[in-house]
This record gives sequence, C-alpha cells and structure tokens, in this order.
Amino acid sequence: MSALVRGPAGRAVVLVLLVLAVLGCGRDERSVRGIVIEVQGTDPATVTAFALRTDEGERLDFSVGQLDLGGGAFPAAHLREHMVSASPIEVHFRFEAGQRIAYRLVDAP
Repeated sequence: MSALVRGPAGRAVVLVLLVLAVLGCGRDERSVRGIVIEVQGTDPATVTAFALRTDEGERLDFSVGQLDLGGGAFPAAHLREHMVSASPIEVHFRFEAGQRIAYRLVDAP
C-alpha cells in the first residue's frame, strides 16, 4: 500500500476524493469572465440569451436557464446594464445538448 493511503487519515482522503469524483460525474459546469456584447429577449425585463466576449477575446453565446440568485448573483435583466457600462461579469454555466446554459451571473472580481 502506498505511504499516502496508509492509516485512517489516508483512507479518509481517498474516500473523500472518490465521493467527489462520483458526485461530479455527468456535470460539466464551468465559469468564464468577460464583457456582455449582446442581449436577446422579448422585452427589457426578459433576457433569454446573451453573448460574452471573454478576456481572451473569444465570443461565447449563452442561453439563460434557471438562475441561482443567491450570494450576490443578479437577474438576467441586469445584463443590459453590464452591456452598456462594459463592466465585466462572471458566468457560471453548464452544457446541455451542446448549448451553454447560464445558471449564475455575478460581477467579475
């Protein structure tokens, strides 16, 4: 047995890593930072999609999913203000059927 996994503490670390690996299976969650360059919606209060120019200069398109608004996150309608002010945001998203679905929007650090 490896010296890293010997004893109860080592086995506990391995167990925690295995649990985290299993919980993470099937989830492709990521985050990216950038400037909002386009907002789509049916009216000023409704946003269904938006585009972001990343810090690396890449354009990424997002659909707006069910948003987590806790802990300083903001609603999708606020994206219009960020587009006008060119204030960077951080988008937390997952891939669903090949599309980026935003689930959390926050001011970038």
